[in-house]
Amino acid sequence: MKYDERNDEVFWKINPKNLDLSSLDLSQYVELIKIVNFDPQKIGKGVVFYNESESIFDKID
Repeated sequence: MKYDERNDEVFWKINPKNLDLSSLDLSQYVELIKIVNFDPQKIGKGVVFYNESESIFDKID
């Protein structure tokens, strides 16, 4: 997502409908999930998971 300061508007960087998830390298993210033993309390609250997700999606053109 992107933020347009001039119009005070948030919009999709890429339309999610056009996103090919099979092209994303999720291996490191999956390994992080395994390290915490698939615990949703840790996955949903740990900043490292959000940072890794952001890193993955930042690589998309």
